[in-house]
Amino acid sequence: LEGRHGGRGGPRPRHLCRARRFDPGLLFDVLPDGSVAYSDSAGYSIKLVAGDGAPIGTIARPISPEPVTTELETTVRDSAMAEFERLYGDPWEGAVGVIDVWNPDGRYVGTLPPSDPPMPDAFGPDGLAAWVEVDELDVPRVVVGRLPRGVR
Repeated sequence: LEGRHGGRGGPRPRHLCRARRFDPGLLFDVLPDGSVAYSDSAGYSIKLVAGDGAPIGTIARPISPEPVTTELETTVRDSAMAEFERLYGDPWEGAVGVIDVWNPDGRYVGTLPPSDPPMPDAFGPDGLAAWVEVDELDVPRVVVGRLPRGVR
């Protein structure tokens, strides 16, 4: 599994969805024989299932996950931001807070002012757009709306 899961030049594991930092998320990959290896917890455990979903076994070690404290989250976030700024500079330098909209052919369509909603996470037909918002408990929800005709 090591080569298939990002070790020593192999591809990174596949992610079913974008997890928040420190969430275990769901990592999986299909093995050459058609079985699937996946991990869906913070514990050191990889579950193996046949292509039809029948359990094959588990690869595990008795290692407990380290608790994530607010201090650890802050340290990791600040470190990542400092590294980003060291490599690329201040990401907000020169930003004016507007979103320019271009059509698929490269024609400028218009500009959304800073007071408008942020850049959509997904687009649909006829100007539909979706935004993923997170509430105070970090619970995500999808909000769907229609973009103004001038910026479709």
